[in-house]
Amino acid sequence: MARPLFSPVLVLFLFSTVWAKPYPEVADQKERQALDQLALEIDGIILYSRPPNLNQGEKKWMIDTIRIGEWKAETLDEGMCGRWSPDGKRIAVLRSDDGIPGDEIVGEIWLVNADGSGEKYLSGGVKAFGMRGACPIDFHPNNKEILFIREDGGISSVDIRTARVRDLQLPGKFTEELQLTGNGKLLVGRWKGKGNWAMNRRMVVVDLATKIHRVYGAGCCPAVSPDGNWMTVNHDGHYRMSICNKDIKHRVSIKSRGTIYPQHGWHNWHWSNHNDYLALKSEVYSIRKYNGQPDGFIFKFSDRVATRITFGQEAEFPDLYVSRNKNNGRKILRSGGKSISIEAVNAKKYDLGKVFRTSGETKPDPGQPKQIPRIVVEATLEIVTPLSKKQARKFRDCLVENVYKVKKVLKGKLDYERIIIAHWVMHNRKYVTYSKKFKSGRTYRFEIEPWYLLPGLKSVAKKSVTLENADFIPRFFDAGLNDRLKRR
Repeated sequence: MARPLFSPVLVLFLFSTVWAKPYPEVADQKERQALDQLALEIDGIILYSRPPNLNQGEKKWMIDTIRIGEWKAETLDEGMCGRWSPDGKRIAVLRSDDGIPGDEIVGEIWLVNADGSGEKYLSGGVKAFGMRGACPIDFHPNNKEILFIREDGGISSVDIRTARVRDLQLPGKFTEELQLTGNGKLLVGRWKGKGNWAMNRRMVVVDLATKIHRVYGAGCCPAVSPDGNWMTVNHDGHYRMSICNKDIKHRVSIKSRGTIYPQHGWHNWHWSNHNDYLALKSEVYSIRKYNGQPDGFIFKFSDRVATRITFGQEAEFPDLYVSRNKNNGRKILRSGGKSISIEAVNAKKYDLGKVFRTSGETKPDPGQPKQIPRIVVEATLEIVTPLSKKQARKFRDCLVENVYKVKKVLKGKLDYERIIIAHWVMHNRKYVTYSKKFKSGRTYRFEIEPWYLLPGLKSVAKKSVTLENADFIPRFFDAGLNDRLKRR
């Protein structure tokens, strides 16, 4: 915990005293200038988890906060994985019986006020993964519920007022770092699949309304800007942050070297409620011969500058709440303020397939998609999966798969003559569409999301494909099908 430094200064008037700002004692001149600059840009508070101070009688991990401009750590309450509420008035924390983040822990969600008062138990059965327990919780922007990863890898939401838990029924098993966009429509996280390193570290973005999911990288540390324009992934042994644009065709690659300590990586970052600022920690590997604590940093995306805000204090799962942008004097809206364009950060175009081949920790994964994210085709329907509206009503969620012969590729690249397109029939017990809408022998235009490209298709089983019995859903799925479908 830092203490204020002061020194009397005699200028023109005798007995006049000027008090210096409360910089951390070990901050050098350059770091003090960076702290001053940050305090000129934004108002806000950063929180983080730290190990217990045994000399002070602490037995479990604690949550500390630091107000920008004051730079003095204050202990808030017991817990790990602290996350700010959208209004900055409350904090969600994870608590476990042993209080130690390990490879796998199961804990509880508690809610506390920003000053540490008014704690409230919400739910158990929350699972965290990772060497230091990758964060499994995040506030919903509606300020009424908190999302968390369950023991089975699914995602649930707990209502803050009633403590009622509901299953979001998302495909796949998630392992870490849930984060929602400011409008609550998109969620990013890390999937746990089967197979090698890349298969187990898929970065996915999910549309919560349609349940459409897109793989945008392989690695760890998924995060998303409040406006939904940028998503992150950690590469090259945690020495490079890749920030991917929502089109999944442009990327900014930023190396940790030059922004934090030499030889340190960075990890466990979380995008703040401001489009331009992330909270992160430096990462120290015990197997490497150098010293230093995994301190907390605030990273400014547009300038690619990291400012250290803890000094010799481990700062796990940092989260920054920005209350005001001092450049324009405005509070930060849920959209995160001004969006950052591709041109502003000089983002480069790249091949999605390369995402899975950039880390030295794994060999290339041949099972990953190598096409651009969206492909527009004209295709003739060959095989219709019969499923009546009456049959569909038996399911909460149901897909049917039709086989199409590709006639013409209008956008993107597709090397296969036949494709499977999965169509929703029922979604959350609501009727969406049914296979009778599509007629065999007719040609349709689709904008498709590539999932698995299956060569040599012969037929498809004449039965419904439900969320319960499908391995991967969907193979192809058209977002907003009824709006974009055009028959020739």
